[in-house]
Amino acid sequence: MTDSVPTEVPSWDSATGASVAAVVVVGADGMIRKVSLHDSAAVFGWTESDLIDTSGPQLIHPDDREFAARMRQAALEGTTRTGEIRVRAASGRWVWAECSWRSEAGRDDAREVVVSIRDVSTKYLDHEAMAILADLRSLISEAADVDEAWRLGLDAAIRFGNLMAARAWVRHDDALVVRAEVGIATPGPQRSLSLTAHDGTAPHHPVPAAWLDPATRWVTSVVEDYSRDEGTWLADQGYPTALVIPVGTPGPAAVIELFGSTLSDTASATHLATEVAARLGDVIERKELEAELTRIASEFRLSFEEAAIGMALVAPDGSLLRVNEALCRLLDRDPGEMLALDFQTITHADDLDLDLANVEAMLAGEIRSYQMEKRYLRPDGQVVWALLSVSLVRDQKGEPLHFISQIQDISARKEAERLLEESTARFRAAFDDSAVGMAVIEVTGARPGRVVETNSAVRMLTRLSGDQLCGAVLSDLVAPESSSLLAEALGDLGVPGAVHNSEHQLAGAGTEDRWVRITASPIAHAESDQRFAVVQMEDITEQRRTREDLAHRALHDPLTGLANRQLVAERLGHALLRSERSGSHVGLMFLDLDRFKAVNDLWGHDQGDQLLCAIAERILSCLRPSDTAGRFGGDEFVLVCDDLAADPTTAQRELDEVAERIGAAVAIPVPLASTTAEVSASIGLTLTSGSGHSVTELLAHADMAMYQAKRRGRARHEWYEEDPGARPHAEEIGPV
Repeated sequence: MTDSVPTEVPSWDSATGASVAAVVVVGADGMIRKVSLHDSAAVFGWTESDLIDTSGPQLIHPDDREFAARMRQAALEGTTRTGEIRVRAASGRWVWAECSWRSEAGRDDAREVVVSIRDVSTKYLDHEAMAILADLRSLISEAADVDEAWRLGLDAAIRFGNLMAARAWVRHDDALVVRAEVGIATPGPQRSLSLTAHDGTAPHHPVPAAWLDPATRWVTSVVEDYSRDEGTWLADQGYPTALVIPVGTPGPAAVIELFGSTLSDTASATHLATEVAARLGDVIERKELEAELTRIASEFRLSFEEAAIGMALVAPDGSLLRVNEALCRLLDRDPGEMLALDFQTITHADDLDLDLANVEAMLAGEIRSYQMEKRYLRPDGQVVWALLSVSLVRDQKGEPLHFISQIQDISARKEAERLLEESTARFRAAFDDSAVGMAVIEVTGARPGRVVETNSAVRMLTRLSGDQLCGAVLSDLVAPESSSLLAEALGDLGVPGAVHNSEHQLAGAGTEDRWVRITASPIAHAESDQRFAVVQMEDITEQRRTREDLAHRALHDPLTGLANRQLVAERLGHALLRSERSGSHVGLMFLDLDRFKAVNDLWGHDQGDQLLCAIAERILSCLRPSDTAGRFGGDEFVLVCDDLAADPTTAQRELDEVAERIGAAVAIPVPLASTTAEVSASIGLTLTSGSGHSVTELLAHADMAMYQAKRRGRARHEWYEEDPGARPHAEEIGPV
């Protein structure tokens, strides 16, 4: 072994003036001859005895040996050179060192190279630390489970701690730096990593449970947090605080504990240590989330596959990524066939544009989801209606991953809607095009009968426009005498099953002569409290006229239009009843024309009929509106004068006056087509009060009085007299 370097070797490099950790002397053969360690410090863990007589180049990283050889050769040639190379530490690690090579004369004047070494590993600290972090990412990503990720994370953290052996941790309050070691502690079931800074003699300490807090923080009272003896020792050693970095979220799965005292180096060390902790915590959280996602995915798979409605995962370009059994059944395709298609292929052409527009809007972020009714196509071309609900799944960066589509079969509902539409269309056609007036009215609310809608036939009947009719009340369109009854009847249509049928005369301008039959029935509508009715309005004016004409003919003389025998008897009977209630008198006259037969014989029956009509008009002109004039046949007329005075004498005088007016009117010559006829009237009178006599008896009395007038010279009137010997003519009157 060679001699050691003389003690007078300075603690700095005489060539550069920089303080050094050690100086070694290397012979021409590359072997280390002398070593000078300053302040008894080790060179990267080596001792003086470890280095003497060892090969200098073997301690240099293979990639740096050529560079170091050039530096050594330059020194031997008299030039001092300085450079950075990697040298092997006692732990086996490669550590960066700044070296200065110079030449000195050795024994026997042989030239030797003096190498001054200074630790500059901190210059490369960040790079090496980040390399460790990169390895950590790779290792953790390959971990099978959280336990393996934890183990790999601890290993990387320990490597990181060893890297900090030369320089340790920096506090934010500018405390000084001390050396650091790595220790692992497991307080109870809680795993933890403790990177503890000390001078190499202090024991490792477990992390106090009180420090397991989710936030990175400085613990300001080590003495309180440790036991009294340990805390006192730490305080004596100058460790008043510690940095606690949690690992894992939510809540710490572990902590990195950094003690600091006389700390004075770069803040990147603490930053990188925190990064290690964060990476480890991230993977623990990620692995836990992966387990949760696996559970959620399993649940989603079950809900997806077993869903009663069709479901599909669709790529942004429309291709089908995944389909469930319900969708395959709905579209009558097997899963393999479905996954070879896109949604555009199975969508009806008429619905595709809207579907694509919704997809584009969702991809652009304009909408978050959409729902539409669309038609799908089965292989045989059959159309299936479905309710489509779509949402978009994006990744963490907001990029679209896939659509989730839910497809619910609504074919039955759409078929029902189609049938309803057809039924509605048929009703609409029947409503609008019907020759019978039709309207829809409200039957509930404050105005029962309010018109909601009408067809053209109603508008023609009422001579009102659609705007005029809508909002009007149906009962206001008919004559006032029946309006209130119609309004009441329409209000009763709110009861299911009710039907109304009635006839009314219209009241609008120009429609007074029109009669309509109104038929109304409620419209069933169980989902609403509001009730409506459909109304048919049929023009029955001609029917009404025909019916009235038939009724008139049944009760009137077809030639003169006067009441016939039946109507006269009815009117006389009603007059007797009123007389019984009021005490008034009823007068009856029986009139027969004198010399009428001669007119028929001379001029014919046509002119005889003209004469009868003229006489009938003259008789009516002599009566009051309440009186009744009737023709019993031939030239016989019967007149009923109602509501005469209660006093018999006055009533007799009133009837005499009427008879005199009629006799005078009949005596006036009547111009005919080819001649002028002159006739007179023989009139029989009778007067009664109450119901003391029957209609037949009164007619017989008047008839007998009329014959009495004829016997006494015609052209006069006579009163009925109670004469048992008088010739009765009741049998000539006939039954009434």
